[in-house]
Amino acid sequence: MNGINVKVKIILLVFLLLTPTFTTSSFSSVAAEADTIIITEVYYDTHMSFEPDEYVAITNPLSDDVDISGWQIGDDGTKAVFPQGTIMEGGETFYIVREANIIIEQNILSGITPHFEFSENTDPSVPNMEGANPRFANGGDEVFLKDGSGEIIDVVVYGSSDYEEIGWTGDPAARGSSGDVLRRNQVERTGAWIDTDSRSDWDSLKGNPLAETADLRTYKQAQSDFDLETFDVEGIVRPYTSPDSTFSVLEDLFSNAQHSIELSVYEMHSPYLTEILVDAIERGVEVRAHFDGGPVGGLQDDSRWVSQQLHDAGGEVRYIIMGRDNDQHKRYRWDHSKYGIIDDEIVFVQSENFKKTGTPVDNSSGNRGYGVVIEDADVAGYFQDVFEEDWDDSYPDVFAHDPSHERYGNPPAGFEPDYDVPTGSYPSPFESKAITGDFKITPVIAPDTSFKQEDSILGMIKDAKDYVYVSQMYSHKFWGGLEDSSDSHPNIYMEAVIDAARAGATVRVSLGDAWLDPDNPRDNTRTIEYLHTIAEQEGIDIEAQLIDTEAIGLAILHNKGVIADDRVLVSSINWSKNSGKNNREAGVIIENQDVADFYKEVFEYDWAGGDQVIGEAYEDFESGVKETYSADEVTLASGAWLFDNALLGTLSNDKKLGSQSARVRADGMIEMQEDIEGVASLSFYHGLYGSDEGGTITVQKSVDHGNSWTDVTTLPSQRSLEKERIDVNESENVRLRFIVSGEEGTRVNIDHISYVEAGITEPVLAEGYEGAAKGSYAAADVELSSGIWHLDNALIGTHQSDKKIDDRSLRIRANGHASMEFDVPGAHAVSFYHANFGSDTGAEILLQQSTDQGETWDDAGEAIISNSELERHRVVVDTEADVRFRIVADGLEGSRVNIDEFWIEE
Repeated sequence: MNGINVKVKIILLVFLLLTPTFTTSSFSSVAAEADTIIITEVYYDTHMSFEPDEYVAITNPLSDDVDISGWQIGDDGTKAVFPQGTIMEGGETFYIVREANIIIEQNILSGITPHFEFSENTDPSVPNMEGANPRFANGGDEVFLKDGSGEIIDVVVYGSSDYEEIGWTGDPAARGSSGDVLRRNQVERTGAWIDTDSRSDWDSLKGNPLAETADLRTYKQAQSDFDLETFDVEGIVRPYTSPDSTFSVLEDLFSNAQHSIELSVYEMHSPYLTEILVDAIERGVEVRAHFDGGPVGGLQDDSRWVSQQLHDAGGEVRYIIMGRDNDQHKRYRWDHSKYGIIDDEIVFVQSENFKKTGTPVDNSSGNRGYGVVIEDADVAGYFQDVFEEDWDDSYPDVFAHDPSHERYGNPPAGFEPDYDVPTGSYPSPFESKAITGDFKITPVIAPDTSFKQEDSILGMIKDAKDYVYVSQMYSHKFWGGLEDSSDSHPNIYMEAVIDAARAGATVRVSLGDAWLDPDNPRDNTRTIEYLHTIAEQEGIDIEAQLIDTEAIGLAILHNKGVIADDRVLVSSINWSKNSGKNNREAGVIIENQDVADFYKEVFEYDWAGGDQVIGEAYEDFESGVKETYSADEVTLASGAWLFDNALLGTLSNDKKLGSQSARVRADGMIEMQEDIEGVASLSFYHGLYGSDEGGTITVQKSVDHGNSWTDVTTLPSQRSLEKERIDVNESENVRLRFIVSGEEGTRVNIDHISYVEAGITEPVLAEGYEGAAKGSYAAADVELSSGIWHLDNALIGTHQSDKKIDDRSLRIRANGHASMEFDVPGAHAVSFYHANFGSDTGAEILLQQSTDQGETWDDAGEAIISNSELERHRVVVDTEADVRFRIVADGLEGSRVNIDEFWIEE
């Protein structure tokens, strides 16, 4: 609600959904604008017990004042009445709240003082409504605005209500989750309120994945609502990349700051950047740093050390936190932004965290990411406003670093930060450069403007005429559960990219080769298949691939960027639904051809595999000796292989990258004799021996230790050594073999085999049980890094007999359980490590889920038996509903099991 002034006309830009068959003009042609006082917000399902913070907002969209004395607000059974003399000025919004003191104390309205309250005199400065005290049901209800004679002026119908009479037609508006604010839509560019007396006035992406609606955003309690603004800048913009120059750019900015540095960063571990900031503080620069207090995996000691150093030097550190027992409810799932403001005049925005691979000291190793420095006071001022909003400790979820606090305080005494500096083979070809000229700069803030459809990310893609290049860590094929699809739950960013190709643009999509999950139909590999299928079916110019980070010399592709003609997006926004919908994210769109060309060169370098650096191999055939074609087992660096009608070739006619390679004759093969833990994709080099002709290679896989084999692909070899990359998509333990076919005597060389591990997708919740203490089995709530858990006949184990990844794990006795006391917004899968405590036996573990806030529980998968060593168990649950989980132990009385690294995948 940032920026709302109740004495002026509200201008809140919203947007239209871009889908393959739906256009903004089709919506505008049927949208009706409000011509009377209307209900614009309803907050009915709040976080607090007994919901004292319920409220309704009404707006006068007219230019004239309106006397609403005697008008009524309520449901079908109760009504509250406005007192005599109540005048609404043109453009004014009234907030009518249940208990004004709670609203003000919790800053529910982002600094706005309520205009009226339903309850009596909780705050003497807020006038009371007359009559009854209506309450609006969480499951479904109607909210009526009536004039003094009882005539309906406006009505909102939501959830399970079956009302379809005066003032409403069709289905009710979708029911939200706890903390969601039902918010009326507006025309994006004019701010006009939309009023068709139907669900479409209120639809969002959450309520309806295919909504033909002006506003895709889901509004949450006390979130900001910044307008989308574009600034005309004449000055200097400095693009940069990671790992090439991220550290040096930040070092230069911090070292030259004169009076202030404000940072908003998801995570900061770097001791080197910390020392530079401490130096700035010591020379008189005011440093304020805002971090997420509950990142994936919890707040690490490295992060606490950073906060300690800044705090002790005289800087300020605050976190956004979750503390449900104290009604500290995070406004954003994560503050995932990475930006900073220097001296009120310079702003930088980037995709990378302040960690070892995101801002590497040595630029020969690290993540691929984009960053940009903008020297303009107006743009810096916009980000300053966002920072101050998130820094404001009148919000209960803002918590200052407290050295003695168990969670948000200093690390343990004696903690030493990690000063290790990784090095690698990346040649760092891209120097940051200052570009002077004219620019159009559009800040993009999630969730405020990330889903706008005209001038934000969707707009820049839609407007592209020549090309759209996408560089993303990951992009879900669709935004739904396992049983959904791109038809039912489209990824609106990816569909916009496809539409750009349909309109004639050249589209290239680079996705990361980490965090792959062959079992997930939304995985990067599935996104690539989807794009290629559409390109082939429709004859449009789309190509997509996993970037070979190993070959380039990068750690991972962590970027979140788009290049579209002369515009570039540099941001922290992943292309998952959660990132744009629930997180605080920050990005910027720069319109300037020179800037676009800088990033385009970087994109094309990555697309081509860099300087064709050959990455580290799983097997390079440089160790071992085999000089004959007879069948025999050979011990190589990767383990044992069976060579049948094959040898290790060292001759000049052998095609190889080093001193030797595998040489396989027709009807021969090389076969792994040991399993590896899942393979997403496989890369290898192959070529015909000498001047041989006509050889082909069939790659096969086996998931039963070599008892049976399945073809992965068959491909011909050429005389030159060529690199091949194929998708294996196998999450189980697997082994591979390579069979050569052709005319008798034909020989093929194979070299430098590497693969991308199959793993679980990046978690949206990761609980390692490191941040709390509970030493007894008595039932109690425990605050962990992920939120409140209820442990019954369970504790946090630190004993040497507890099986654990780090210092602590969960220990549950038979007939005990550990339950989340909070929901997450949907889940694809859940995984965790488990093992018997000490030498115990006889316990079973069962994962259960609840979609009704823990009222009832359903089994998620089958019960499992633990062994003496930690093993990871993974269950696909695939639900879009708000959900929580619990782990139940059963079996022999007194038997105990340990649980660690509990992950929920989006």
